[in-house]
Amino acid sequence: MSLRTKLSLMLSAFLLVIAILAAGTMLIFERMSTTVTSLAPVSEMNKHYNELDRSLGDLIEATGNWGSTGDARYKKLYRTSLEEVRRIFVILEGESLQHEELAAVEEEFRQLVDYSKVVIGKNQPVGDREVAANLQKIENAGIGIISKIDQLQQHAVNRVVDAVGKGELLRRELIYYLIFLIVFSALMAVFLIIRIRREISEPVNELLKAAEKIGRGELSYRINMSRGDEFGTVSKGFNTMVAELESSNRQISRKLAETELLLEVSKIAGTALDLKDALMLIAETIAYRLGHERCAVYMLRPEMSAFYLEAESKTGREGKILSLPVNEGIAKELAGTLSPVVVNEGGKSDMAVLFQGGYGSAAAIPIIRDHTVSGLLLIRDRHGNVFKEDEINTLQILAHTVGSVMRNAELYYSTRKQLQKLTVLYELSKAVTSVLDFEELLKKMVQEVSRVLSASGCIIRLLENNTLRIKAQFGTPAGQNEKMELSMGEGIAGWVAEKGSPLLVEDVAKM
Repeated sequence: MSLRTKLSLMLSAFLLVIAILAAGTMLIFERMSTTVTSLAPVSEMNKHYNELDRSLGDLIEATGNWGSTGDARYKKLYRTSLEEVRRIFVILEGESLQHEELAAVEEEFRQLVDYSKVVIGKNQPVGDREVAANLQKIENAGIGIISKIDQLQQHAVNRVVDAVGKGELLRRELIYYLIFLIVFSALMAVFLIIRIRREISEPVNELLKAAEKIGRGELSYRINMSRGDEFGTVSKGFNTMVAELESSNRQISRKLAETELLLEVSKIAGTALDLKDALMLIAETIAYRLGHERCAVYMLRPEMSAFYLEAESKTGREGKILSLPVNEGIAKELAGTLSPVVVNEGGKSDMAVLFQGGYGSAAAIPIIRDHTVSGLLLIRDRHGNVFKEDEINTLQILAHTVGSVMRNAELYYSTRKQLQKLTVLYELSKAVTSVLDFEELLKKMVQEVSRVLSASGCIIRLLENNTLRIKAQFGTPAGQNEKMELSMGEGIAGWVAEKGSPLLVEDVAKM
């Protein structure tokens, strides 16, 4: 016998027994509850009517005995009976359903009490005509009250009779209900057997289907089974396993993309000689490969005390930040910690500039050279994606690569500058040996010196008769030679000629 059949039979037998026991229990409880519920309050109310009838008789009797004998003990019995009647009336007000009839009885009772107070109030009631008249009134009122109490009591008795009749009717209904319950339980048992079979086969088929899909590489497939049994536990575990497998697959894909990114950036760093082009290619590559909306590279300009934008990806132009002051916000934090800074929307009030244009998250990576921040790599995203630790590590490697690109570019520019200088020196040496015209030689020299130094102008002065005369010039107004002649010790050139030492002037206006 298969496990599926055993489970079906056991569960069916269990449910059938539970149904029979529940039916019997409910039947017994319902009959007892109905009988007790119907008879108990009526019986209690009937008892109170009897007590009221008896206490009222005691009250009338005590009043009559006082009026005929004048014995003080009857006056005491009167007061006791009066309190008892009033107490019973209070109880009946909460129990009786004939409130209007009970109120009429109470009204007549208050009239009877008024008559009895006249009798009880007499010190010598024996032989008093007023006492005799009131005793007659009390007797008549008492007969009327007792008659109405008997009518109310009859109502209570009728309710008991009705309850008994309803009990008999309920007995027949319970028999029909029991027959129905037995038939229903049998049908339910058959239904449960079929249902349990289906409950077992369907989840098994779903698990087999899921295993087949995962085997074909559909890692996004999930078992949609919200059950609290073992199959639900298995499906949740299966979904968790597939989710972890899918996450691992995404991580591997991301690692592969990051590796490709590092290789591509390294290739750019090794082949691109122009710094601007290299930084632009790196920013575009990072934004595309890592799936972020904006990547920008900033470089430090010490004279401006700020990081200025040097390159950015073409996407995400909104919210462009042209400069970041060194002593404010994120630039200050980077310079102080030399560590990456990751911020989310609204996370830091002094970082609000990073979220211009609707960006939701940002990561700033320092570009470090000689233990100082010489630039920064800024990544921003509109969707507020969380930057994970492995991605930050990759960005740090990329920032180091950017630093290497900057260093290589500086070396390239420095080497090219030195080559230009050597070329100029070679050209000047060649001119000295080849150009016979002295003035032409001097003109050649000022031109080459201006070019190699990237200067706006150059002047060569020669000392003649204690006067420094201009013999060659480049980049200065023509026809001003005589006006610009200087004596020894006059001006900057005169000072250099007199002292015989070079002079570097940082600010001519302050000289």
